[in-house]
Amino acid sequence: MTKIDSYLDSVFRDSDKSQESNDLKLEMRNHLESSIKELQESGLTEEESAKVAIDRFGEEFQIRNELSQVLRFQNKFNKNILKVSLVFLVVCIILLITFFYKESVFKERYNAMNEQIISVEKAFMNKGIAGADKVLKGVFKDDSNNYLTYVAIKELPQDFGMEKDDPNNLLVKSRDLFAGDLKYSYPENVDNKFLNNRFGTVVTYNNTKYMFETGVKTTANWNNSSIYLGISILFFVVSWILWIIWSIANVFRQGKLNTGWAILLILTSIFGYFIFLITSKSERNRLAQA
Repeated sequence: MTKIDSYLDSVFRDSDKSQESNDLKLEMRNHLESSIKELQESGLTEEESAKVAIDRFGEEFQIRNELSQVLRFQNKFNKNILKVSLVFLVVCIILLITFFYKESVFKERYNAMNEQIISVEKAFMNKGIAGADKVLKGVFKDDSNNYLTYVAIKELPQDFGMEKDDPNNLLVKSRDLFAGDLKYSYPENVDNKFLNNRFGTVVTYNNTKYMFETGVKTTANWNNSSIYLGISILFFVVSWILWIIWSIANVFRQGKLNTGWAILLILTSIFGYFIFLITSKSERNRLAQA
């Protein structure tokens, strides 16, 4: 069947060596051989039968063109998958960088807020309300760097926190965390909208217990960096899955996909494909030396 071999080699001249190409070539061969056999049974010679069968099958350039279109579609599909996966990876990296930046900015704000609270507490414990008032006026003077909304100092009863199950003064008998008689607040009139984001600690000054209540700005202790981390993980997962599809498609096109390679590619994605390339190259070198 030299004529058939020449014909098929010409048709598949520009195709790759993928499994799809080999299967298609084998299918065409079987079809041609079947047609030639039928023509020979009708009285034609082998050469005449081969010529008629090829003529019936179609013009060489037409088949080659159709085959090229199929292969171009496959190549385009694989390239598009790779491009999309790279886009998702780039976005993932950008989101991850944004997460670290947001996290760093939040920690900076949160530490600055804590420093302001501690500075006011120390001033009160050292010099009483006058000391706290002096520090607070300085803090609130620079509104752009101020993370506090108000500070209230409330006197507590002497037996506050003396319950048997509360040796460390963590509970309040009234079950109101911010109990006590108000002795001082800055500003004097506290806006109710600030009462939802506040902290309370118990401090002692001149043997008297006080509730040191601090309201803080939402921007000081609100951290939204985890949103960027979550989305970046999602984008990476999508990119990883696309790499798996791309890797499996490429190994399949080379006619070497089996269960082992499929499992490896699913587990390791593009890294498994690199292993496949190294293994294939070693096999080619070994065969060339044999």
